[in-house]
Amino acid sequence: MAWITSSLTTEDVLECVGVLARHLALHSERRHVALGYSPPMRFALKLLHVWDKRTGGRDTWSLPGRWEDRLERVGVDPDTFEIIDQARWNIAWDQWHRTKTFKMDEHNIAIARETIAPLATPIVEERWATPKQKTAPKPRSYEEEPAEDESPYTTVLRRSIKKALNR
Repeated sequence: MAWITSSLTTEDVLECVGVLARHLALHSERRHVALGYSPPMRFALKLLHVWDKRTGGRDTWSLPGRWEDRLERVGVDPDTFEIIDQARWNIAWDQWHRTKTFKMDEHNIAIARETIAPLATPIVEERWATPKQKTAPKPRSYEEEPAEDESPYTTVLRRSIKKALNR
């Protein structure tokens, strides 16, 4: 058996939050195609409190009405998707690291108690690969070079959005 190593960094999560918010905010009255469930994307989904639903054999997502307020509450600027309050971000990151979920009520309680969370450091996880993961070839998008101002992760997300919208 082989091990799969995945890492979760602040930068990856904030990129996912930005891509996800822009993608879902285009037409607020419609549901949008799901973009995948990588570790940074799962955290971004919880931070934005995205609603998911299975429609016509496809996963669809939509944003709640007050997602900007939710981001500000965890210390992220909803316009630039950058951290504006490191202490609040550290509390959200620590909750995700400990429980693998994010609940705004628990976050608000931690803020009210003036909890000091450890600095948000990358989370590295190792797990056994399934037989399918061991034999599956890497997607073509990982082999291509990203644009010079983009990270490889953002490039993959953009391609998956284009592919999903062109179906």
